[in-house]
Amino acid sequence: MFIKVRKLALMGVALMAVSSMTLSARAANYTPVNGTATSFDKYLIIDKEANVPAASFSFTIAPGEAMAASENSMAVLAGIGTPVISGPAVFTPNDTAYEALQEGDSLQLADNEKYAFKKLDVDFSAISFTEPGIYRYVITETALQEAGAFVQDTQPKILDVYVSDHDGNLEVSSYVLHTSADAPARNATGGSADVNENAAALEDKVTGFINRYQTKDLTITKQVSGNQASRDKYFKYTLRITNAGPGTKLIADVTQNAEKAPLANAATVYTQETMGEANNIAELVCDENGSAEHVFYLKHGQSITLKQLPLGAAYTLSEVNEDYVSKDLSQVDAQTYAANTGAIGADNLTIGFQNTRDGVIPTGIITSIAPYLILVLLAGTGMIISGRKHMSR
Repeated sequence: MFIKVRKLALMGVALMAVSSMTLSARAANYTPVNGTATSFDKYLIIDKEANVPAASFSFTIAPGEAMAASENSMAVLAGIGTPVISGPAVFTPNDTAYEALQEGDSLQLADNEKYAFKKLDVDFSAISFTEPGIYRYVITETALQEAGAFVQDTQPKILDVYVSDHDGNLEVSSYVLHTSADAPARNATGGSADVNENAAALEDKVTGFINRYQTKDLTITKQVSGNQASRDKYFKYTLRITNAGPGTKLIADVTQNAEKAPLANAATVYTQETMGEANNIAELVCDENGSAEHVFYLKHGQSITLKQLPLGAAYTLSEVNEDYVSKDLSQVDAQTYAANTGAIGADNLTIGFQNTRDGVIPTGIITSIAPYLILVLLAGTGMIISGRKHMSR
């Protein structure tokens, strides 16, 4: 009895060994296939009047988690190895921005928006796939140390690589980028469903990551008051911008409510050439530190608007008030005007100075000589009367 059991056991081991060899042989039937390359887009949505900012966005890619098959979904395999992303998406102020969607782009724009984009490649050429299946990877955008005006796309994107058996040979048949971590849905034959079907788990396909660049306008204005003040007089303003991003181009709207070529007048101490050189400007370009400084000349009621300053940018406005009394407009009307030093936040801002020169205008005869003048007049009058009396005799 013991010998029979032992023989059966040995036979079982032999069968298992043969089965294992058969499975290994089958697994070895496929010649491994290396991946190719795919790509995804990085979109940057900005205000329609804004210039593209200088910005760089980086990404990481890592194998995703395996998922077992279910009655309604396919199995998902963890990605093999780590593909290489071609590099950061680098935007510059010279980049083109589009007001209409380009072919193949998947994003939505408001009426006052446009966008720029960069394409990044994902290289799978060093990744070797050995079996048909859906291999999953996860792409994540690296968070900026200081987000400032940027609203980043924080949702990781799923990149599934479809490896298929084509007449006994492996081939990489598709790369699908989407947002849901769900497994692909199964069709009636147990395979993957079309990602465009309503029942499919991958109806959330995307073409990339979408960031937004938030900006606001800063208006500087001048008010003059007082009975001894000149409303024709031009005052010198100096505006300093910091933390706006290296190379950022700020739009300067001078002509709408001011003059590119102010005319010299008797009340103004600056020359026409000096004022024209300063006001004849269409944009301010920030230096490598994200700073810019410029001089403007304004008279009563005039204003200049710097458009599309990024959120978080700081500003300081100063002036040469000469012999006028100077006051921040925010001290005059805090509801309408912001302080002349601050940062760009959620709203458009208006800042500026009120310059006042007011006094008592002297009227009548100068008091210090009035008594003497009256005596002289009285004496003169007496002499005239006396003379008339002599003549009448």
